[in-house]
Amino acid sequence: MKFKITNLVYLAVALAGIYFLTKLWLPSGYIVAGHDSGLAINASNFVKTRFFAWDVQGFGRDNSAHFGSLTIHLTDYLWSVISGVASAGNQLTLFYWIAIIFTAAFIFADGLKDRLGRYFAFIFPVFMTFNFYILQSIFVIERAKYSLLVASLLFLAVSLKLMERKIPVLLAGILSSFILFVFNSGSWWGLPLYGSFFVLVISLFIFELVRAIIRRTFSDLWRLVGYLIITAVGFVILNAYSIVPYIVTFLKHDVFTITNSAVIAQNKAWLEMISRATSFLNIFRLQGVPDWYSSSTGINLAHSYANNYLSNQIYVILSFIFPLLIITPFILAKTKEQKKLISFVGLAMLLAMFFMAGSHKPLGFVYEFIYDNLHGFSIFRSPYYKFGAAFFICASILMAFTLSTLIEKVTARLTDKVRFRTGLLITVFLIIPWFGYHSVIFSSDKIFSWQKGFSSKLKVPEYVNSFSLWVNNADLKDSRILLVPQINESWQNDAYNWGYWSLTNLPSVISNQSFVAGDGLMGRENYWVNKLYSFIKEGREKEVYDL
Repeated sequence: MKFKITNLVYLAVALAGIYFLTKLWLPSGYIVAGHDSGLAINASNFVKTRFFAWDVQGFGRDNSAHFGSLTIHLTDYLWSVISGVASAGNQLTLFYWIAIIFTAAFIFADGLKDRLGRYFAFIFPVFMTFNFYILQSIFVIERAKYSLLVASLLFLAVSLKLMERKIPVLLAGILSSFILFVFNSGSWWGLPLYGSFFVLVISLFIFELVRAIIRRTFSDLWRLVGYLIITAVGFVILNAYSIVPYIVTFLKHDVFTITNSAVIAQNKAWLEMISRATSFLNIFRLQGVPDWYSSSTGINLAHSYANNYLSNQIYVILSFIFPLLIITPFILAKTKEQKKLISFVGLAMLLAMFFMAGSHKPLGFVYEFIYDNLHGFSIFRSPYYKFGAAFFICASILMAFTLSTLIEKVTARLTDKVRFRTGLLITVFLIIPWFGYHSVIFSSDKIFSWQKGFSSKLKVPEYVNSFSLWVNNADLKDSRILLVPQINESWQNDAYNWGYWSLTNLPSVISNQSFVAGDGLMGRENYWVNKLYSFIKEGREKEVYDL
């Protein structure tokens, strides 16, 4: 793909800006770790565990379902080596994922600038990268979600080229399968994250099917079907190293979880809680983030910045500008190519909104019916997070098209050179208010805070590194280490005064030794370990050694 010098300069400046922004967020000496980030404090030791089908932690457990995360954790390790920081949650890792989203969005947008306006490629990547869907997940650098977002953008770029007949079916399928190999979301426990990708695929099929029926020619539809089949086959072949081992785990354990009526009913309560504020209006206003709310309208005061956006009248009023920008393209589209593209984006956006809203009225009963009756659909119990990427892609396209078109109309009477420079200046002045509205991105205290008083931005004490160095070099002759005191029985979390809080106990992510901590154990294992802890607490030394 060829870029003009202006576009390359813009991309370079934008990436430099992202680098310094992440440097501001994570200055030297700080890392991101804890919660459910999966960001190991020792990236080298952690990535090694992903090459083995058996994990020594606890009393041992099947690790084959995690082979797919090799792509993500190898990237973590690479950036830890380059940065000279042992932790996966270093500043370069954060920079990489934000930068790769921006770059993928730019590549996608550059291919559409001839139809959606010459300023579209400058505006869309900003909207796509800096929004609350992305910002609310930076506290854990949610690489799995970012990975599939990048894959979806590049997949769409290839798909649109195919629909324009600018690329052959076979080449398009090979490119897309390779994209989904590199950006595969990691572990297959993250399969629900493919929700947005499935929405885009379904939208492509429905759109081409309707066009085929109207035009009474099915050649484009068959090209799309062939392309999707090649992509699927290539995806399975390239990811077979992780898919094949996971089949056994799926058939033994996971199939029960997604088909058991009791488990589905239990998860439905979570579905209803997640969907309490995902009204179509909130989604149109680019909000509806479940963590912001304590009820359908109540504000979660424990959230670090929700109150600013839900109670401040200026922010509330400004949020109604976004629905106008999203709707306007259906009026502004004039050419046949524009109408075709905007129609597809509109279809995908509506489909994404339906799934994203989950069990919320007015169409929530349909989602609940599918959830209750379609085997396997229960994996989508957090609809906002699993389908949100598709909506934000579509909303960003429509808003960027609106602004790009309006800029061209304002500068239409100027000479060519003056027009472009004036248009770029207007573009900058339009991007600045977007950053101003999302001002939370400039505050590291808020961006990494997952609850007031709790942050994933940490400064690791020296004793943690010293322990890691000692335990990794100690010859414990394959014995297991019991952690005292016992992991929190209610939350099953490990917590420290310096800020680490996670469902993964700290020693297990900074060493290659086996730790028993009372978490992640099976029935009888849990019984005997709890008994051991009770003997220790009661000071019954003989019983401890006997057990």
